[in-house]
Amino acid sequence: MQRRWVAAAGYAVTYSIFFLWFLIEVWAVLKAYYALGFDFKNATGQAPSPVALLLPFLASTVIYVACLIDVTVASWRKPAARR
Repeated sequence: MQRRWVAAAGYAVTYSIFFLWFLIEVWAVLKAYYALGFDFKNATGQAPSPVALLLPFLASTVIYVACLIDVTVASWRKPAARR
């Protein structure tokens, strides 16, 4: 345990926001696909673009990798006696 509560809380909140954004976009794409498949009367024939999922997914992945790098760098900076 590194006892870096502020950094941990910052990464947790930031990651949660971006991941929630990703889940909302997934829900919107799935909802549009199901509406397209089951609404035969009003179907426009235009499928939603999965590209809308790319930005929130990449943003949450970048935050996650940044957290891993931060934890690794912080563990290297500890004195040898505390390891």
